[in-house]
Parts: sequence; C-alpha cells; structure tokens
Amino acid sequence: MDRASETVLEINEAGQVYSTLSGNILASIDADQTGHIYRLDVAGVFRFLPSFSTGTGTVMLEGLEAGSKLATDAKGNVYFFEPSGAISMANPLGGYYLDKELPTGLNFDGQTGSISGTPLQTAALQTFTVTAHNNAGVTTDTFDMKVISDDPTISAITVSNGSTTYPITYQGASYPTTAVENSVSSVNVVISTTDPTASVTICPPFPF
Repeated sequence: MDRASETVLEINEAGQVYSTLSGNILASIDADQTGHIYRLDVAGVFRFLPSFSTGTGTVMLEGLEAGSKLATDAKGNVYFFEPSGAISMANPLGGYYLDKELPTGLNFDGQTGSISGTPLQTAALQTFTVTAHNNAGVTTDTFDMKVISDDPTISAITVSNGSTTYPITYQGASYPTTAVENSVSSVNVVISTTDPTASVTICPPFPF
C-alpha cells in the first residue's frame, strides 16, 4: 500500500510492480482466504475480486469519517478501528468462505463455492468449515478432504552382493537373474517406488 499515491500495489513473483486499487486517503488493506481484497479509506470499506481488478469495488460499509487497521476472519467478516477507537464489524455481502487453505493445487471460488484444480501432493485428512452468506442470512457446514497418491509404480530395484535366484518381474519388466556366490552371507534388495510412502509386498517370498 502506497500512502503517498493512495494506491494498492501488486508485486508478482518476478518482482514486477503493478498499480491496482486506488482510494481516498487509504488506511488499511487485507485479504481473506478466498483471495478477495478489502480496502479501508475515508469513504468506507470496499471488497474487490481476487483478480486485483481496478474499479470502485463492492461497498460493504460507507460514510466513514476515518479509520485505521482493517482485518478479516475466516467467515468473511471485516473488522476495523473507528476514529473513536471502537472496533466495528462489516458483515459479508455474500459468497462463500473457507476457514483454511486447500491442499496445494486446489482453488476455491468464493463466488460460486466450487473447488477446482488438481492436487499436487498428498495431504492428511482435514475438516474444512465453509460459511455461506446471502441476503437471507448466513449458514455454515463442514466437509472432510484427504489427498491420496496415485497407484505407485516401481522406479528402481537395486541389489547388493549379487542378486536373487530368479527374476523379479514388475510393470511388465524383469530384473535379471544373477548367481550369488557361496562367500556371500546376505543379499539386500532395495525396491524404490514413485511414492515414498508406499509399501511393497513380495509374493512369493524370495528364496535367498
């Protein structure tokens, strides 16, 4: 937030700076879990779409003489300090809000409540609370989500001190047979998979 020019600046991962939202004596900005941007200035509290689009935004509360710090919660409520020092709240205008971020690769649309994308990594079971607002009121519900891996594949087989007495077949390929000399007291077979958390079952057991 540039107070001198009364603008909100967006800095992307490449370090490029874009001038986005302008205001009238900007006091504070914040963002919620859905990516909406909130601006507090002498004209009121405004909400902007996650795209950082320019414009006047959606008015949540207007007619403020001044204000200072602004903050949001997981249910879309907006809190701010009034000139008197009191803390006031602006209720959400509508839409959907999550109480925490989704697993990496998934996106939540605060306008429609839909989830899209492709998970990029596994994630433990979590309970999410979604809060929905409209002109009739507010309601909440929960859902559980867990991201599991695809069926793992064997990426490599390494054998120390020789090999087994018959081929190891996996994914249509075979690991070659190599005789183990009498002087070798033990053989270690290491099977690597594309999923480090996967377990490997040998059937039937190897006759070492």
